[in-house]
Amino acid sequence: MSSIAETWDEAKRRLENLPPPENVRLTAAENGCNVVTVDGVLLHSRYDPQREAARLADAAGGSISGTVVVYGAGLGYHLQELLDRGAERLVVVEAREDIAKEFLESANVQGREKCTFFLGRDPAEIGRDPAFLDAIRLTKEPFRHPPSVRLAQRCYELLDAEIDRIRLSEVRRRITVVSPLYGGSLPVSRYVANALTSMGHRVDFVDNSIYYDAYKSVEQRLKAPFLRERTGSILLLFLSELMLARAVETSPDIVLCLAQAPVQENALRQLRERGVVTAFWFVENYRHLDYWKAAAPLYDFFFTIQKGEFLDKLGDLGVRNHKYIPTGCDPEVHRKLELTAEEKDRYGSDISFAGAGYYNRQQMFEGLLDYDFKIWGTHWEGSQALRPIVQNDGAPFSTEEMVKIINASKISLNLHSSAQHEATDPEGDFVNPRLFEVASCGGFQLVDEREELHSFFEPESEIVTFRNLAELREKIDYYLAHEEERAAIAERAQARALREHTYRHRMAEMLDFIVERAGDRLRAQPQKEYLTVGEVRQRPDIDPELKAFLDTFPADLSFNLPEISRKVLEREGDLSESEAIFMMLKEVADHPKLVEVPRQCVSSS
Repeated sequence: MSSIAETWDEAKRRLENLPPPENVRLTAAENGCNVVTVDGVLLHSRYDPQREAARLADAAGGSISGTVVVYGAGLGYHLQELLDRGAERLVVVEAREDIAKEFLESANVQGREKCTFFLGRDPAEIGRDPAFLDAIRLTKEPFRHPPSVRLAQRCYELLDAEIDRIRLSEVRRRITVVSPLYGGSLPVSRYVANALTSMGHRVDFVDNSIYYDAYKSVEQRLKAPFLRERTGSILLLFLSELMLARAVETSPDIVLCLAQAPVQENALRQLRERGVVTAFWFVENYRHLDYWKAAAPLYDFFFTIQKGEFLDKLGDLGVRNHKYIPTGCDPEVHRKLELTAEEKDRYGSDISFAGAGYYNRQQMFEGLLDYDFKIWGTHWEGSQALRPIVQNDGAPFSTEEMVKIINASKISLNLHSSAQHEATDPEGDFVNPRLFEVASCGGFQLVDEREELHSFFEPESEIVTFRNLAELREKIDYYLAHEEERAAIAERAQARALREHTYRHRMAEMLDFIVERAGDRLRAQPQKEYLTVGEVRQRPDIDPELKAFLDTFPADLSFNLPEISRKVLEREGDLSESEAIFMMLKEVADHPKLVEVPRQCVSSS
């Protein structure tokens, strides 16, 4: 994001064409220094503005050093005082351009090259500026010039709110990410957990896919539909309760569930009672799956990959905290690979497709059989014509294999799914994860025209689209014959994906929205930042017995009762004395009433 911060000379050039302000009057103080009156308000002492600036700096308390954010420019006397006292950089916000113009023309600040200015800017715009964000991270509290702040009080109040939002959004939080048992949102849940972890949050990833075989076995072992449904619902209830139990142990700030995660209403209600913020990311097509109608009202936040009509429908349900957030890519997973000769032979082809055999894909891909074409994935049984080019007898492919397929193919096809249409979907109002994943891998893709596509990539420069089979064949022929052009487009798409469309970008946007709407709830939760076991072991005053006990745990484990007791429970054999002590402490913390002693027992003993 480009910065709106300005140097002294840049700001002066921008404001020099403003007409002279009629409400700003320059006069002289008794000591001969210039002072300014704005709307009848004197911004500096009429006697000695330098001494007044020194008193303001004294009142701010603490030593002046590093970066200081300043509210109000005045005529710069307090700026000079801060610089003289050791400030290495001043970030000056002046809400009023009329005052800013007089300041730039009349002030005499030595060291002005150390100043960065935001003059007459919108507070929300300032709050998003990279230079301002950096400054806020380096300063505890803005230095306020009282008369300037009074003249534009509402503006500085809004800026304070922006700073509060920024700092709250950058708090490292405990976040539980809950996956589904299977399906397209399963890998997305892993990418989400990876992104949040890389952002510094403490993530507990509830991987429900490990129970998928048990869930499948219900359908395989039971013939009666009502028995399958009843038994399956018991398993889903168990997984919901298991997630809740883990949340009780880890005390997350936020629980984020991906589409079709097995979390039920009772668990969500109990999470809310504990002050936990709940969110759901519906990475599905709302027209094909309608369980969102029941799920959306149960969560504090509901995120979608479609907007427009879908958001209106959510509003009709009474869901207010909803937001459109598209999927993305994970650069640690979706990346350029150096393939072996064997891998190139196995996964390589002129064109490829990796995904499920939806009806429209089968119909359109039957028109591409004269190309060097490989199809990977499941559910292609409906087309006899495609059978010879479906790889591995239609077996599922792993994420690692998908990345190799993209790297080995000259062209990756990306036709969004439809069960009703024979070609492209005229109602296509979202983009799939494949769009960003292929780009992140440095692959060249041909993607069907979609309503939202051009907001992510520049047409024909970063992405190439088609509307029908004839256009698809035409573009396949062209780009197979123009390798350099194909490579240049893929390179630009990769740069754009890594710059704007990673899951880190998506999670930052999601958390910003949650903080904006639920900041008070998150602020009310005590921040659970713990020392690690390794840090505790290094303390010089540590008890030898405790150190010996902690030597049996990983150094990066958080030193707190839930984490220690969870590790103890994973061990086999009888509890040692130290283990028993920690488990007892955990019980006391969870159930304090268990150790309450009646008053009469105390007196009798």
